[in-house]
Amino acid sequence: MLFWVTVNTHVWICDEAMMFDKIALNPPNRSIEISIDWSQYKLKSDKLHIRESEFERFAREFVEKIARHNPPSPLLILTDSTIDYYNDEQNCANKFIEELLLEKNIVAHIDAICGSGFVAESQNNNHIHRRLKRGISHYAPESIMLMAGWNDIGLAHTQPALVKVLSTIEDYFTNGIRSIKK
Repeated sequence: MLFWVTVNTHVWICDEAMMFDKIALNPPNRSIEISIDWSQYKLKSDKLHIRESEFERFAREFVEKIARHNPPSPLLILTDSTIDYYNDEQNCANKFIEELLLEKNIVAHIDAICGSGFVAESQNNNHIHRRLKRGISHYAPESIMLMAGWNDIGLAHTQPALVKVLSTIEDYFTNGIRSIKK
């Protein structure tokens, strides 16, 4: 089961971001959309990240949206700073959401790296494709959620990188872990 997160405000509604959504949500990929109404949350001055005071509400609502689909466990969530903007060493935001998911009987692992994307952070080898392959080999997920792409807006080669990630996920779900080249 593959999930794709869409957001309805600010930079996330530009033509390029909407093209990423179309690629992920339409055949052959057919991801399940998890839509987040960002306008309901108080944002930091950058208008991109939720204020700390709003994070718990966001986390609970996000988990409820996921739980409605009853994804098979484990669930691998690959994201950028959308979840873990505070990027603390203890990964408190990630752990909080993982614990909320566990209360819903969903075992999850969140891999969140600020500034990352399908191409963004490639120079540090923190792009989604590398992290996807690592997550598959470590967790053998039954479900995968992609919550990324916003840091890729305006970067070259994003569309092929996104297609590569989606193809890798399809190969994994169709042919198993052995189909994933290291």
